[in-house]
Amino acid sequence: GLAHPPYTVPEGVPVPTVKIHAMKDPKGGWNLHLETTNFRFAPEKTGQDDVPGEGHAHLYVNKKKVGRVYGEWFHVTVPKGPNLIKVTLNTNGHKDYYD
Repeated sequence: GLAHPPYTVPEGVPVPTVKIHAMKDPKGGWNLHLETTNFRFAPEKTGQDDVPGEGHAHLYVNKKKVGRVYGEWFHVTVPKGPNLIKVTLNTNGHKDYYD
């Protein structure tokens, strides 16, 4: 399952958000653009202390975690047919941001 504990954003701090934009890649798969607000990708701090508004993303395909995302653009290959793509924004310590 999705076994990352939630992270409560402190009062008065803007909550990070993410939107996924998917574009078919001519060579196969999909190019995904993560449009984030109130969030900074900080791959160099993965596994360190949680800092509000920074971290990385976790990518799920059909409810299965397939990896971490350290920037706003990435490429993914998925099976034929409908697929459910989910991205969570996560703190440096891997906790899920929730709004």
